[in-house]
Amino acid sequence: MLFKYILTDSELQIRLFNWTVRKIPYQNIEDARLGWSCWAENWCNPWPWKYAVIKRRRGWIKNLHINPTDRENFVRQLKQKILTK
Repeated sequence: MLFKYILTDSELQIRLFNWTVRKIPYQNIEDARLGWSCWAENWCNPWPWKYAVIKRRRGWIKNLHINPTDRENFVRQLKQKILTK
């Protein structure tokens, strides 16, 4: 897997191998869902092609595509983190 998706206490981190390439604070995340959107930043691994969409509150491109291994559980955990922030 090229990208790893880490949920910390304050943000979602997207890592390429061991380098953090993107940080999204939970305060900037409006919603997370399974699916796909037409206009989005893609931070996905080559396989599998099953996406989660992160919708941000601010930014020119508000949607991000990611594809964590267990995307249902990841989206559930991310929604819990968003609600507590």
